Amino acid sequence: MKILLLTSHRKGVKKVLKYLAITHQLEAVCFSDSEPHHKIKQFCDNYDIPILSIEEFETRDFSDIDIAISYTFTRKIKRNVLDSVPLCINFHGGILPQYKGHFVLYYGLMNDEKQWGVSVHIVDDNIDAGDIIHIEKFSLEPFCRNAKAISEYIWKEIGFSALKKVLKMISQGTLCLCKQENTGQYYSKKMLQNEKHITLQDIQKMNVNTLEKKIQSLFYPPYDGAYLQIQDKRFYLLDEQNWQEIKHCLFLSGGG
Repeated sequence: MKILLLTSHRKGVKKVLKYLAITHQLEAVCFSDSEPHHKIKQFCDNYDIPILSIEEFETRDFSDIDIAISYTFTRKIKRNVLDSVPLCINFHGGILPQYKGHFVLYYGLMNDEKQWGVSVHIVDDNIDAGDIIHIEKFSLEPFCRNAKAISEYIWKEIGFSALKKVLKMISQGTLCLCKQENTGQYYSKKMLQNEKHITLQDIQKMNVNTLEKKIQSLFYPPYDGAYLQIQDKRFYLLDEQNWQEIKHCLFLSGGG
């Protein structure tokens, strides 16, 4: 099966790259965020996997590809690409149809969800709205609202497990599609940015538990988390759990 992988530099991607290169015919890979770092580039060179730029990806014909896989890819896939590839599927880090959009894990944690998962769906013109192929679920209870740890677990373990299951369905011809119900909520990048901005008035109104939950649920380095803005200065907020994790990382890197 000839595969095009659309991805980013999140943890777990090399595991996916290696699996696809060994078990299938990985024709090319495209990274949405930046140029691949040295180890990924070297891996692709060793397996003769071409790395496409965004411009190459958005202008090339993919009629010779069997399936395009979007796995942590952060760009919207253009219609000309969807028209040229026989099948395009996306691995979404949330439960569909309830949670569509950008970094929906935050909203799940704020809503005290007990389970989370990766939803695999067909890509169409609307974001996270295509027919659902498979949802791989797991319990959130062991993670104590640690958004960083949950996200890494999603893409290193849960997403990878879902990938293997879905590719097996495709190869065996047992793919079963479930049309999404017109329910749930779409969460945009702008909505998330607004959630990160906490004012002094917000702090005065919030109880301590809500503030702690918000800070923990937005803590996902290297991305910006919750912050307090005074005039033109931003002051990023950490709770004790976040701070202990940072101190541990600094110690391991020789910074303390």
